[in-house]
Amino acid sequence: LGRNCWPEAVELITASEAGVREADPEAKFLLHIAHWWDSQFCIGFFRFMIDHGAQVDFAGLSYFPSSDIGGSLQMEQFGEVATKLNAAIARPIIVPETAYPSTADFKGQFSRWKVAAPGYPLTDEGQRHWLEDFLAYSAHHPAIDSVYYWSPEWFGEGMWKAFALFDPNGRARPAWKAF
Repeated sequence: LGRNCWPEAVELITASEAGVREADPEAKFLLHIAHWWDSQFCIGFFRFMIDHGAQVDFAGLSYFPSSDIGGSLQMEQFGEVATKLNAAIARPIIVPETAYPSTADFKGQFSRWKVAAPGYPLTDEGQRHWLEDFLAYSAHHPAIDSVYYWSPEWFGEGMWKAFALFDPNGRARPAWKAF
């Protein structure tokens, strides 16, 4: 299904970019996909978009290591995907969405994202260590331009409580120290 919709997707993307450029001719664009585990897919997608007229100034890759989507892809493996993509399209990589859970005790849409990365238990301290290490790894990775933690401000119960950087009572978790 994925590749079949690319022609329609690039038509929407290029039309949207044209509208933005009317308001800001200097605009820069990030095109983002959540397919971090498959470098060939990522390269194919971004090559198609660029070759068909999309302005891609930055390539965005989500990264949620506890999801086990595509297998447990560790930092170094994610870095290899970023390196290959950067080499193939000559664009910096931005990680616009990443997060790591502080507990396995959560329900909802992301309730299966409970696979602990080796060395990073699903605890407050495991979350902090993972975030410290991922930010440090990304800061020194030549292809990665920047990283954004997804929805750190969530607090309370619900589908994102384990990933948020506040506990259900609104107190900051130790992972804030990673910044």
